[in-house]
Amino acid sequence: MPLDQLERAKASTPNKPSTSHRGSMPRDRLERAKGFVAESLRHRFQVYPQESMEPPGRSSKPDYLRRKLERSKARSFPPRPIRQIQVGRTTYVLNSPLIGVFQRGAKGIAFRVDELLPHFVGEGATAEGAYREWCEHVHVFIQRMRAVSPSLRNEDESVQWTMICEYIDIDNYERTQPIKVCRRGAVTSSWPHPWRITWADGSVEEIALDIMPDEFGAFETGDALEATLDQNPVSGKTLYVFSVKPIVADGPSYEAGAIEFWRSLTQTEDLPESHRDWTK
Repeated sequence: MPLDQLERAKASTPNKPSTSHRGSMPRDRLERAKGFVAESLRHRFQVYPQESMEPPGRSSKPDYLRRKLERSKARSFPPRPIRQIQVGRTTYVLNSPLIGVFQRGAKGIAFRVDELLPHFVGEGATAEGAYREWCEHVHVFIQRMRAVSPSLRNEDESVQWTMICEYIDIDNYERTQPIKVCRRGAVTSSWPHPWRITWADGSVEEIALDIMPDEFGAFETGDALEATLDQNPVSGKTLYVFSVKPIVADGPSYEAGAIEFWRSLTQTEDLPESHRDWTK
């Protein structure tokens, strides 16, 4: 057959369905199966179409990766047991241990304690930041409630305060709240030996440099000083020294004389009469 006739014969012959894949799935059923598998994978691995999270004019890939990282971070932190709440030098002891958990939050990671929901939740870019914000939230609320009379609290504040007192030992906090005092004494031991101060009342206390201001490092044995400090009301131990300055030691101080006079009294009737109103 001439070549031109052969080409015309091929062109006129209708296409027949291929029989090389007998029993293959029809195209419409195959597409439905592919869609079902894709949807199952999206649900299993939380993979969503990019356009659903893509902000206008920006690529969605960084945003998607960021959200995925936040989810994995929140899931990777185990529950955190809490026995006390520490904010700076302030410590709140709990009546019984609580368990806090991390979860996704508006700022990245959120921290919550179910017993104190929904009022107290901390959020932050990191787990530690979320926990710190939660502690500060509780601390600020306690101090604000202590600053106002119970009769001035609204109903919501009263409910929150009752909840706080149920889980935090507020009575213990009140008993151990530091008192600020001004004391005089002298350095009786200094570097390279342990630092010791003999106060005007005769008590000797070993002092750590961690609680002293920087200028205390210049003091030497025998130097007299005056310090403004926080003191434990129960033990009398120095908790933190805010300021210290050198003074001239000129014999027994007024504090030492007053203490000696008080100890010499056998009964209150021995006190001299005074017409001064000591309540003012």
